[in-house]
Amino acid sequence: MAELHGGTVTFLFTDIEGSTGLLRNLRDRYGEVLAEHRRIVRETLTRYGGEEVDTQGDAFFYVFARARAAAEAAAEAQRALGEHPWPDGGEVRVRMGLHTGEPAFSDEGNHGLGVHRAARIMAAGHGGQVLLSQATASVLADDELEGITLRDLGEYRLKDFERPEHIHQLVVMGLPDEFPSPRTAGNERTADGLDFRLLGPLEVSRDGDSLELRGPKQRGLLALLLLDAGRAVSTDRLIDALLPAPKTPRAGPGRDEAARLPDPNRTVPARRESGAGTPRRGKNRPGG
Repeated sequence: MAELHGGTVTFLFTDIEGSTGLLRNLRDRYGEVLAEHRRIVRETLTRYGGEEVDTQGDAFFYVFARARAAAEAAAEAQRALGEHPWPDGGEVRVRMGLHTGEPAFSDEGNHGLGVHRAARIMAAGHGGQVLLSQATASVLADDELEGITLRDLGEYRLKDFERPEHIHQLVVMGLPDEFPSPRTAGNERTADGLDFRLLGPLEVSRDGDSLELRGPKQRGLLALLLLDAGRAVSTDRLIDALLPAPKTPRAGPGRDEAARLPDPNRTVPARRESGAGTPRRGKNRPGG
């Protein structure tokens, strides 16, 4: 890491999607598949100038001096992984995330919010997908990458980050480019393939197709349960979400007294002055 100590760098995180399922399907063969995955990723990322910072299980952390090199390396790695003849039931699908920033260095290695942001962006992706932060996309905006374009996915709230992150997708020619919504704090995905988006209007989709939602009460209840996913929700909170708050009566006169008050909406005819039209009735007064 001596060459990359200081200045702006681009972080690249990768990991295998559904590695536990792969282990369950492959059993004793999983070790061979994992080793082949590591060989492909290492050879490709190193060829584009990436330096390996850390690896744990099926995950990698690399650093690049240039954002362009990191994007090209990620695209080439996805091509190599997609073309490799994996065994039946052992297809390896890797998600990747990139972020460009100026990290802090110490004897323990890279650290700082930029490293965490890159890891969170990777975790938001799906197998076969490469996601980028706004910072990385801005650096790549003026570059023409052969067979590679950027797709703006919008803003998403990353776990443990207060401000939303504008996320982009690396679209690689010849590879799948349609994926569900990013897995972020504002979006949830269930085991049956349903995607929930909470930032902005509540949206629910399955395999990219929007599903119709019912009235506002059902929407509010669904949003409440999603925000508290994995936690118990009290009955009081559910009732508050479904029932409107009771109206507080305003202080004022009693019922009988109110009935005697003038109606402000009642129209009262104007009183005519004496001598203007029909004379007013009354006692005759003696003349002057």
